[in-house]
Amino acid sequence: MESTKNISEKCPYISTINKTILDFDQEKVCSVSLKDNNIYSCLICGKYFHGKGKTTPCYIHSLSEQHHLFINLETRGIYCLPDDYELTDEYINSEKKNDNILFQIKQNLLPEYTKREIKLIDKISSNFYTSLAGDSFLPGFLGLGYVKNCQYFNVVIQSLSHLKKFRNFFLEYNRKIDNKDDAIEIFINKLSEIIKKLWNFSSYKTHIDQRDCLQLLEKASNKKFLMSNINNDIPVSDGTKSNNINNFDLNNGNTGNDIIVNGNYNSITVNHETTAKYHNDIIEFLSWILNTLKIFLSKKKLENIIEEYFQGVVQVETYTFLKEADANKNLKPGESLKTLDGVNYIYTKKKVKFLYLTMDLPMVPLFKDSQEKIAIPQINIYELFKKYNGEKFTEDPTRAQRKKFKILSLPKYLILIFKRFENNSFFMEKNPTIVNFPLENLIVEEHGLSNKNKIKETIEKKYSLISNIIHDGKPGDSNFRVQIKNKERNEWFEIQDIHVQKILAESVAVCESYIHFYEMNKDKDKNL
Repeated sequence: MESTKNISEKCPYISTINKTILDFDQEKVCSVSLKDNNIYSCLICGKYFHGKGKTTPCYIHSLSEQHHLFINLETRGIYCLPDDYELTDEYINSEKKNDNILFQIKQNLLPEYTKREIKLIDKISSNFYTSLAGDSFLPGFLGLGYVKNCQYFNVVIQSLSHLKKFRNFFLEYNRKIDNKDDAIEIFINKLSEIIKKLWNFSSYKTHIDQRDCLQLLEKASNKKFLMSNINNDIPVSDGTKSNNINNFDLNNGNTGNDIIVNGNYNSITVNHETTAKYHNDIIEFLSWILNTLKIFLSKKKLENIIEEYFQGVVQVETYTFLKEADANKNLKPGESLKTLDGVNYIYTKKKVKFLYLTMDLPMVPLFKDSQEKIAIPQINIYELFKKYNGEKFTEDPTRAQRKKFKILSLPKYLILIFKRFENNSFFMEKNPTIVNFPLENLIVEEHGLSNKNKIKETIEKKYSLISNIIHDGKPGDSNFRVQIKNKERNEWFEIQDIHVQKILAESVAVCESYIHFYEMNKDKDKNL
């Protein structure tokens, strides 16, 4: 084992490194030539320079300022200039690499994890670590920078990064970009970098600047999600439904929030009757990122974690009102006539894949009570789940339809969206109803076929809440915060941009929840 003295003798400039000034979250552009390729960061002053050849800004800077150590922002290689040699792994003691300054710098640039570290990452996140500023933090509970009107990005990424299969996939993700013109692939690479930094126990800071990722999201989504957007009043593509429909947002059908997949992730669109608003951005972004990842992973023939762990199946029975003028109308394949309460309907039944379920909240009371106040209604989450028991009708007056939903297959990760916003033709209204739900052992019924005798049976699956996203303020506000559970410590933390604080578990259930992320409990017996 080599001593620190011997390492310094090999490279006498290691002691000149100033890690307090390093910031690898800023845009990777040369401070002299403004080039964006082959960029190096000076480990003494933190500035970015292009190249390391004898005529490059990086080489000239090493001579003029006597700054000798630089790190390549793409390969993580550390070089000494003008001598032009690389500080290889022999400078890092494998037994105490976490305390080695070179290893820490590489981990802050782009963290890399061994399979053993990924396996133990949850235990690692149970301990507090200290940033350079002396602030304590938990890996996985670092903040994301504040960008106006982009809080929806922060809370969705924070939530997804705490779903084990999703997180581990991106911690292992080291795929090189095949096509530098593919905005989707570049964005996914950057997303993996963000998730790796969120779980970095060697982090120099307690928050991460995600502006680079937001800029790439703007390109990857064809400017659907604008980083600089102020009003977000952007008409959304009207796209027509194709025969290759993979996923649906199972709502009432009032807004037409059906996810349309045309086989190419550059053509994913979301139907809307109105222009996008702040509260819709988070739903659209969640839909977009899950569908984009699903198609990208399938195209690249990688493990499709979206299909395997996020996708469920629902049976949808649709009763469309049949007008008298259409009584002699020819039925399409799969359609049949049915009569309910003396009314004729065209009946269809089909299985639909879903990535999340929408939960319809009851109407807000119109009249005040005896104290001239409108009481905030409450409802149990199990009442909302009756929508998916295959017996309750969901009315859709705008399409003259009645629907029944029945869950046939549940995913490992269940995402629930509470429908808090309604357009009443005059303005957008927010529903303040409080949903009562258990933090552990939420029972959801699955009406599927048994594996042995193929007989229909109802199976109860139990879920535990991992993340709770909350929308604050009026419908036009873009204020989101997220409450996430640290399973190892059995504690809840609330994250809003760069602010992270511990909260009581009891406070989670009394908020105006907007989106829930659940994880299925491990089977203890065949009935669970």
